[in-house]
Amino acid sequence: LDNGVNINFCDEFDRTSLMLASRYGHLSIVICLIKRGVDLDVVSKRYGITALMYACYFGFDKIVRILVENKASHNCFVPSFLTYSSKPISPV
Repeated sequence: LDNGVNINFCDEFDRTSLMLASRYGHLSIVICLIKRGVDLDVVSKRYGITALMYACYFGFDKIVRILVENKASHNCFVPSFLTYSSKPISPV
């Protein structure tokens, strides 16, 4: 990031670093990206998912809390394949 890498770069599956960190529960990376000014509301054109959706679906409550506290939008369309989670999500 210090060398000018695009913090909101999308991979070949249209996922950002924040989405991947949120998907896999890497809280310290999420915090680092937020401090560096990452866009919290990038929506994957391929899947229609945000970092907040990943964190919610996979049950990473601390990441959900950090994203919401930093004003990640939670007013968005949820793709149908994300509506069936086997993990309960604690209230934020």
